[in-house]
Amino acid sequence: MKTFFSKYKSLVFIVSAYIGMSSHASTYKSTDDHGNVSYSDTPSGNVEETKLPSSPTINLFPAPKQRSTAFEKTAPTDKATNHAYTTLEIMQPQDNSSLRNNAGNLPITLQIEPALLDGDTVSIKIDGVEVIKARKSTLSLNNINRGSHSLEASIINSHGKILKRSKTLTFHLHRQSVLINSSATNH
Repeated sequence: MKTFFSKYKSLVFIVSAYIGMSSHASTYKSTDDHGNVSYSDTPSGNVEETKLPSSPTINLFPAPKQRSTAFEKTAPTDKATNHAYTTLEIMQPQDNSSLRNNAGNLPITLQIEPALLDGDTVSIKIDGVEVIKARKSTLSLNNINRGSHSLEASIINSHGKILKRSKTLTFHLHRQSVLINSSATNH
């Protein structure tokens, strides 16, 4: 997605140049016999030179982050800020595997190295939608619809930041159709 500046940089440049040039030009105020006031950049007749207030400025770029000084309270450094997960892998189900379970149960086994820190959780997404958050590496989901689905795991810290993401895999869940039972009872 392009930023506003990159999309409209020529327009921003032209407007900035115009504002810059016009801020140095003189402005003249005149009043006619009926008391109507008009402003112009060229003097004509009975006019007086006026100074208009400066135009407001718009900062298109955020201000750089300030460094903390020695007098400011700094956050303590702890193991959590320097901790990096080296492995997050979905061991079960395997990619492109077919599972048959009429209840729609899906066992999930993850390999996480090193172990989860306090405050970090595992988020499981099926078809891009988060279905569970937990602090375990072995999970079971129930009543998953039959069909092909994508599965992804993420480790999220207490601030909601994703620390590690697994590869997305596909699994195929086979369940008995509800139409089979309903057609048998209708006869």
